[in-house]
Amino acid sequence: MRYIQLVEFDSSHPAREIRQALDDWLAAARGKRTLQMAIVAADYERPNHYWELLEFPSEEEANRRSELAETKAAYDRWASLLDGVPAFHNLDVVEHVEG
Repeated sequence: MRYIQLVEFDSSHPAREIRQALDDWLAAARGKRTLQMAIVAADYERPNHYWELLEFPSEEEANRRSELAETKAAYDRWASLLDGVPAFHNLDVVEHVEG
């Protein structure tokens, strides 16, 4: 079953730094990661509030990604940009409609 991790967080750092942290991990984990899609979004109505939507083929694949050394290093870098603790929402996809 497809799996989504929705991460909600605050950061007073510029959006480009948040994006760069994800881009750095994508480059470092190329060929090893199971991530199918990622979106970083700034909340339009709440300055400094962000969402990351990460999609994986399954929860097991997401967990496998979490064990990569590249993921652990990237998480530490990303966490250093946050104001407070992120909220992780772990979701099974029960329907996906395109178009």
